[in-house]
Amino acid sequence: MEPFKCKTCGTALEALAAQSKNELVECPSCFNVWTIPRKETSPAAIAFLRMGEHELDTGRFDDAFSAYQKAAELAPEESEAYFGMALAAFRVQYLKDEAKEPPRMQPICYEISGKSFSADANYLHAVELAGREKKRVYRERASEIDEIRDQFFAFQESGIRYDCFLCAKVTDGNGGTTQDSHEALKLYHHLKNWGYSPFYSEEEAKTRAGNDYEALILYALYTSECMLVVSLDETYLQTKWVKNEYSRFLQFIESAEKEGDALAVVFRGSPIERLPGKSGKLQGIDLGKPDAYVLIEEFVEAHTPAAKRRRKEEERRKREEQEERDRAFEEMKKRLRELEEERAHGIDLRKGRGKFGKCSLCGGDMQPNDELTLAQCSSCGERVPIGEAFSPEYIRALEKSRAEREERKRRLEEEQRNCFEIENGVLVKYNGKGEEAVVPEGVTEIGDHSFWGSNCSSLLRLKIPSSVEKISSVAFLHCYSLAVVTLPKRFKWQVGSLFFGMDKIIHFIYTK
Repeated sequence: MEPFKCKTCGTALEALAAQSKNELVECPSCFNVWTIPRKETSPAAIAFLRMGEHELDTGRFDDAFSAYQKAAELAPEESEAYFGMALAAFRVQYLKDEAKEPPRMQPICYEISGKSFSADANYLHAVELAGREKKRVYRERASEIDEIRDQFFAFQESGIRYDCFLCAKVTDGNGGTTQDSHEALKLYHHLKNWGYSPFYSEEEAKTRAGNDYEALILYALYTSECMLVVSLDETYLQTKWVKNEYSRFLQFIESAEKEGDALAVVFRGSPIERLPGKSGKLQGIDLGKPDAYVLIEEFVEAHTPAAKRRRKEEERRKREEQEERDRAFEEMKKRLRELEEERAHGIDLRKGRGKFGKCSLCGGDMQPNDELTLAQCSSCGERVPIGEAFSPEYIRALEKSRAEREERKRRLEEEQRNCFEIENGVLVKYNGKGEEAVVPEGVTEIGDHSFWGSNCSSLLRLKIPSSVEKISSVAFLHCYSLAVVTLPKRFKWQVGSLFFGMDKIIHFIYTK
């Protein structure tokens, strides 16, 4: 079995553990105090305790709970098993805090429970089984965990919130700052200047330490809608504090508390598409590209509460439209069944017993034309005035249907007009969300950034009228979804500058 070692400095403590009478061991190097199992505890139970400790260290809390539970079954009087079950149930992990001298193990909470750690049944049973000195250590640890919980709720009541969590390795092996931390700091200030509320521990939590620091980290992870993992050196992704932060955020994503695409890796040059322990590829942003900061802004903006509300509203609208189409389809199927039944019974609607008429020459079915002026036989093509072929009730139903189509068309046109902000003939901004847009007739100029990339992510087809005389060179910046553009022929030789190289993938239709 692996010898007992100090978790902060690695000093071997096996001999001290064998001499301990109160199930506590103090490290002679860093003076940290550790609880140890009872001497009477069987090797099998101790093996499960070590297994539970390993699972806690790697963040696999369900497996840790099972291992500690098995140890408790083998050694019902072992307090370490019950204290371990309490830690696993509350999803608490301990990491070495290098900022302390000497280093200490800092409790890290993956989530906040509505119940205090001190009230947990397994914790209380561990205290009941422990000796006097061991009780004191357990109570100190429980107090630390509850302090993090209380401070978390204090931050929550203050109303402070963050938009984006910046995760980066701060110090290198020589005690200096990493290039990752410099880039994270630049990103932090840029996001602040753009009006967002980013979280970077070196700026937002630099005056805090210990449990207060951990509570703010947890609260920032909880409130941030997205995370940027800044990693110019991929090896830093394996370091415990960096891995701990993005692992906790990934758990929020897996539990659907954050959106599935809410985490991105910021790198330079060589792409980083995966995180240790995370299956599947992640989106990334290359700082070496000139538009990197624009992409970062778009990423953060896409995950703000306002953007999420807009997406939900768009999803609701699409869902309602689909429901309306489904209802119309069901009505059509119902009407088709009625027509089949009428045909099966040979109903002659010209005599007032139904709606369809029969051709006087061949007996075929008569169908109305689009203008509701003539009826034509589907068999021989004979045409007659519609009033002679169909009942008045059917004519009224057809006219009502045509009026409804006209009204729907009018509403769609009105909605399309409302998508454009126009000032003195200049198109200032497009606010639509559909796949197709038609610039209103009478617009003479399309202004700067009027079709901004993040606002036009679903725009596939665009029609520009002949009244447009001028188009800004940055009107269509980042409109990468465009597939078809109809525009006046006078702009034919300008498409390369207007669409920044996208003319190779856009189909252009030119009008006079």
